[in-house]
Amino acid sequence: MILKQKNFYLLQQDACTTSSDTTMMGTCMTETECADKSGSVDGNCASGFGVCCMFTAVCGTTTSVSQNCTYLQNAEYPSSASASTTCSYTFQRICNSKHSTLRYFLKFYAIPDFFSRSLSSEVCETMFLFVGIK
Repeated sequence: MILKQKNFYLLQQDACTTSSDTTMMGTCMTETECADKSGSVDGNCASGFGVCCMFTAVCGTTTSVSQNCTYLQNAEYPSSASASTTCSYTFQRICNSKHSTLRYFLKFYAIPDFFSRSLSSEVCETMFLFVGIK
């Protein structure tokens, strides 16, 4: 009888750098976990035992965000949005006492150039609205 040894590795779900764009981050986990959570594999981590899983929420198709380090995108990304767009997301609390805040980083965000326009009836509005309910 031949017994094969199986090794199991416990991966902490730490941040990792994606291989396609070193300025973007993902979460280190197993490939199966990444697929189960609807993420995209973008490189390796944990000395090759895990994958760097990237999560993206696209405006108009995703309304709930439940993973750390999720990128919010307009539907036309990497191009600019062609028209005024409103996107609504619900951020699910991650059951981990270490996480109690929401950080929002703007990687690419273009504010309309109000000063180069002539004064007219044209109205431009840029707004971020964060509503918190406990």
